[in-house]
Amino acid sequence: FDWDRPLVDFEWEDSSFIDTLIEAHDAAGTPLELFLGIPEHSPRHNYEFPILNAVCPDQILLAIREGSILLPDNGVVWLHDRSFNDGPRSYNGVKTAREFHQLLKLTRFGQDDQCNAEARLMHIPNPDRWTIGPLILSASQLQIPVYRELFMKHFEGDSHIRMTFSPCRRTFALQFHLPFFAWRGSTEPCRDGRSTSDGVPTRETTDVSFLSAPILGETSNAEVKEREFLYEAQSSIAVFGWNRTIWTACSLADTYFYPDAVSPDNEDLLIYYRDVEEIEWDAVSMAELPIDRVSISDPREYFLMVLKIRGEKCKDEWRNVLYHM
Repeated sequence: FDWDRPLVDFEWEDSSFIDTLIEAHDAAGTPLELFLGIPEHSPRHNYEFPILNAVCPDQILLAIREGSILLPDNGVVWLHDRSFNDGPRSYNGVKTAREFHQLLKLTRFGQDDQCNAEARLMHIPNPDRWTIGPLILSASQLQIPVYRELFMKHFEGDSHIRMTFSPCRRTFALQFHLPFFAWRGSTEPCRDGRSTSDGVPTRETTDVSFLSAPILGETSNAEVKEREFLYEAQSSIAVFGWNRTIWTACSLADTYFYPDAVSPDNEDLLIYYRDVEEIEWDAVSMAELPIDRVSISDPREYFLMVLKIRGEKCKDEWRNVLYHM
């Protein structure tokens, strides 16, 4: 793979493949079917389509594409677009689902009054239909296979790390998926607002208070009402693009298990990145890396740094579980 190869045509990066299929080729199929690219008689209909359709139903994708549904106005994603020579774009930061959907419609190259978005960084806590839906609808032809694998493995709770190249080695993709359990104490379980179309929670929560119950014969403090919970969670990231200077990083992370979900001091939560001070921090790296002109520009180095940081986070959660066990 030639890491310094030129981009053949900016349109490859800026055009929605689903829009092209529907509008230019009158393709049959729903947006989710076109995104998954499953052949008509393939058994993948049985084990792939239901997973993503449960998280982001086809009717929601259609409504988002047609503009017939109002997207939530709470912060759901951290977005950072920048040029390595001209700096960041003006709109960067924590965005609502509505803003995210609109910003993804902008072209990354040649957009009026904006520098080229040579690098795009996205951090999506607790991904759901309102965040992956706009990504599905805006993905280019060469981005779709990466997003497809990223979403499938994240929601399946898979453990995985690898580097791949597209046919003819046009693009590269680096991915890791790290499942873990988070042990937290609280009076009530933390609520994961996500659920499948059948009402089943996206991640499982188990009450493990019995493991901390007093031994028979010992007295317990009746005032203590805090219980212990074990939360299923996953951290996933894909870094992909054309070469060393045109690439995208998309991070998906479960953070629903924090009892204090509004703490401005928790680098794992979006609220930490709402108020930008003198230094803007990278949410993908949990504020370990700054976002400025001297930040990492090589996607390979960036991937390894984020893998180290996110891997340490997962290791800490696993060690916390072992401690309580």
